[in-house]
Amino acid sequence: MMVLINSVALSQEKKVKEEGYIVSVGDKAPDFMISEAGGNTYRLSDLRGKVVMLQFTASWCSVCRTEMPFIEKEIWKTKKAEGLVVIGIDRDEPVEKVLAFKKRYSYNLPAGAGSRSRYFRTICT
Repeated sequence: MMVLINSVALSQEKKVKEEGYIVSVGDKAPDFMISEAGGNTYRLSDLRGKVVMLQFTASWCSVCRTEMPFIEKEIWKTKKAEGLVVIGIDRDEPVEKVLAFKKRYSYNLPAGAGSRSRYFRTICT
């Protein structure tokens, strides 16, 4: 049995390298955890059954500056009561920069910071 598991893992690793993705359409998303710049922690497995939107962002991104307030107002606030979860993810910047970005562009939806080093390795590398 151990050999079978190892060979499956090896074939999966090969698939990742060839296609550049860890999951395919229809696969269950791998579990992960992210710490919000405001202190809350989210684990995907705790959100099962809900629609989860991950929005990768950065303070230097001109598109992000426009879309984050839009995403909050037009998507998150209108669908939050129906169970939509939106989490902004800034993989490369420290918490202070994420909080300043949120304040400057007036949005309040959850935003994780500095995720590259601690969390998202399995889905974002």
